[in-house]
Amino acid sequence: MTIRSLSLASLLLGTLWSAALGQSANEEGQIDLSPLLGGREGSAPLQDATPAPQAEPADDGDAALPRYMRTQTVDATAPTTPRPMFYPAESAAGSNIQRLSGEYSELALSVTVPPGATIESFVITYRNSINILEDDSRISVLLNGKEIASWSPAAPGDFETRELPVDALQTGQNTIVVRAEQSHRIFCGPEASFGIWTDIAPARSGIAVTLGSIVPDIDVFSRAAQAQLASGQPLPVVTTLDLDAARIRDLEQRIVSLGHNQAARLALESPYQTSGTPNGMARIAIIPNALVPSGMTLPRFETTPNGSVIMVMSDTTSPSVLDQLLPMPGAINGPPKVLPGTGASLSDLGAGELALRSHYERRDIPFRLPDDWLVLSAQKAQINLLYRYVDGLPEGSLLLLKVNETTVRLLPLFGQGDTPLPPLSVGFPARLLQPGMNAISFEAIIPGDPPELPCPRIEGPFLRISGETTVTVPGSPRMQYPALSAAIQSLTPDNIKLMPDLGGDTRSEAVLTALSVGLPAVSDRPVAKAPPTLTISTLVTLDKVPLNTLGIDRLALERVLTPSRAVPVPVIAGISDFGLPAPTGPSYADGAKSLLSDAWSWGRNLGWPGDPALTDWIASREGIALLFMPDPAAPQDMWLVIGPNADPRTLTIALSEGRMSPFGPNGQAALLSDGGTWQNWRPASTYPQLLDPLTFSNARAVAGNYASWSPVFFVGLLAILMSLSVFLGISYVVTTRGARKR
Repeated sequence: MTIRSLSLASLLLGTLWSAALGQSANEEGQIDLSPLLGGREGSAPLQDATPAPQAEPADDGDAALPRYMRTQTVDATAPTTPRPMFYPAESAAGSNIQRLSGEYSELALSVTVPPGATIESFVITYRNSINILEDDSRISVLLNGKEIASWSPAAPGDFETRELPVDALQTGQNTIVVRAEQSHRIFCGPEASFGIWTDIAPARSGIAVTLGSIVPDIDVFSRAAQAQLASGQPLPVVTTLDLDAARIRDLEQRIVSLGHNQAARLALESPYQTSGTPNGMARIAIIPNALVPSGMTLPRFETTPNGSVIMVMSDTTSPSVLDQLLPMPGAINGPPKVLPGTGASLSDLGAGELALRSHYERRDIPFRLPDDWLVLSAQKAQINLLYRYVDGLPEGSLLLLKVNETTVRLLPLFGQGDTPLPPLSVGFPARLLQPGMNAISFEAIIPGDPPELPCPRIEGPFLRISGETTVTVPGSPRMQYPALSAAIQSLTPDNIKLMPDLGGDTRSEAVLTALSVGLPAVSDRPVAKAPPTLTISTLVTLDKVPLNTLGIDRLALERVLTPSRAVPVPVIAGISDFGLPAPTGPSYADGAKSLLSDAWSWGRNLGWPGDPALTDWIASREGIALLFMPDPAAPQDMWLVIGPNADPRTLTIALSEGRMSPFGPNGQAALLSDGGTWQNWRPASTYPQLLDPLTFSNARAVAGNYASWSPVFFVGLLAILMSLSVFLGISYVVTTRGARKR
């Protein structure tokens, strides 16, 4: 092993300045890298940690670690107190800021205490609306089911950190519930509910553990990496190797398995340059296998004097070894399924009993129907509602039942309080549902009484909806529209690719990396005959994108995906200043033309329902990306054209959340707005496709779907069949009558 080999391995494990803090007093002006290679209390040394005699290294360089001369001296007596290791709280909704809105709201968090750890502090970081009445509002923290702290919210500005007692924390996972009971300082009612809120920062809430009390392992590294990514900093990968895109993507996917619901960001760094994350808590060091010291077992975990946790691996570390430490993310679970023809209760859908106790509160219950379920006719679905509300609610209190954002029933919440109510059957058109993802919503609106004064203290829920409330969806023949939704749900990271001509384009490669990492497979999906593929393109390679089948040209798409620029318009005092005649009102011919155009549009929508041509539909819209399938007969072949303003994280979140939402990408094309919402386009030429053989048992339902899809087309088809039968009947009569005469 040469001096150069050991030097490179040492540099990959830390910074020179961190090592300088551990040098001895009699070595002024020299940096000893041995603290980075082992010999620290609480971690296994990389080499033999027995102190060696202070002697000059031999010529072969194998007897001692190298020393690097510096031009300045460092105070060797300065204390080297490392910062504590911070374990952030985890939320099922991710590491972003979580908002508790309304008079009553809760947030579930969790934090894991390593075995043998010494906990220095336990904190919750929060901020609240300035509209909150402090004297009548409380924030409570429950740890493993027991309340450990309660205080009045007093952080209307920046985030503040609240110290919590650490005695009740136990080794392993701990469940934390943050409960906010809030009152508006001036008003009361639904509008006031939107003005009172408390924000919780999970990334800045959690426990701080004494660094020397734990042995660095995969759990310590995972928590440190989570904290670093949650703070918005990338995770550094320190190496001299030229890592290919596949290796980087593999690491990013493994980092996602730590629990983040967003694309992980890795930053390649050289050991010879200053780190871009000098205060980072975690990093990965990849050493060339030829430079790994003899006897070193990789991967291994080390802690630098400043508290950073390093995962050390080599370029030959096999995926099977990494699978034991950082397994690839598994498939995510979609919403519960509802079997058509049978009822599913709220408990079956994972919601249980709903207790609403704010003047405005909404609960969404997602569920999934089969992808080949389709009802367009007048069939009814049903919600069998079991609910009860308290007495004394002001007149005008309402419960809104919504199906995919369409209100299907308004129920008063006054006049029958505290009395058992019989089950209420709420029927609604089944065509409001769609194949795949759906949601029913319960929305309570309670006026203030009086609205110009603060609300009285809420002692319990206004409304309870039983978990035995059921949703029943009628059955249907196996029919479907060609749609993006099913293919997006079956898409896997391995089937996302770039246009061949986009190699080296940083924006498209960033989008590819983000989508490949942030779109794990969805569980319980039917196996498709052909795996779906997604090809990413930009406006540069738009000439090679198959747009001809969509009926849109390149200029129209460029206008939609290119940010508009405001053109200054001069102020004109009067048009007569230019010698032009004053404008007149619309002529009779223009009015007649507009009337004919409206009549044609009405007739076209009646005969061929659906959206107009894509060029017309997209003319008044703007977006950052267009997702589409060129051929409805091949729904597995998808394309994504990204504009110059396409943000990789926005795209990843919109696609990831859209797969589990009834408002995700659907139809033959979907335009993504800058705010992350989808606008779907389904052409009028798309018709329902029957997947089952036509039989006497399903003929009525199939005919109903086609008749509802296009009444004019269906009536015209019936008229043709009727005319044909009349013609055949007349022909038979004339023919047989003539034969008898002869």
